[in-house]
Amino acid sequence: MVEDDRNQRLGYVPAPFAGESFVSWVDTVAVALRLSRAAALRALGLSGTANFSAYQFRLSSVS
Repeated sequence: MVEDDRNQRLGYVPAPFAGESFVSWVDTVAVALRLSRAAALRALGLSGTANFSAYQFRLSSVS
């Protein structure tokens, strides 16, 4: 039986702190799993490229 990658779960995902930004939480996940930010986003099911600035976070669609 072949598992669909979209249905897999991560073994450990830290809970966000109250008021923590999404970008900060993704960085926490990356550190906890010893991944880059981009790899953490893929592991969370958010594929595409990530652009960060001080004010916003955008995910582009996968081409």
